[in-house]
Amino acid sequence: MKYDVYSKSDDCALAIPTGFNFFAFLFHWCWLIALRMYLFALIFILLVFSAILLSEYLEAKAFAYLSFIAWLALGLYGNKLRAWHLRYRGYKKVASIEAPNPEKAVQSVLGNFSAQKPNK
Repeated sequence: MKYDVYSKSDDCALAIPTGFNFFAFLFHWCWLIALRMYLFALIFILLVFSAILLSEYLEAKAFAYLSFIAWLALGLYGNKLRAWHLRYRGYKKVASIEAPNPEKAVQSVLGNFSAQKPNK
């Protein structure tokens, strides 16, 4: 799988997968809150509530269609949204790399330093 690696300092990095995000699709606003993207979670919840209000004036299937479109959009663009949020918080894109999991992607970019914890 391909990962984009973002770093804020020399000893800290995050790897974000590219492509569709099943967790964002299935858990939508919970996923946004878990990643501390509160503003986007609020926007998503407002979109769902507006779909509920619109469904009263349209057919009964309208809510299901609008909700599914919102969930699908979050699944398709969730990783890009997370990358934008990281850049907003001061992270910079370091590399795009093929790796079996996020930990291996970070280790291959930063070396073994990120896997080691300092002794106290």
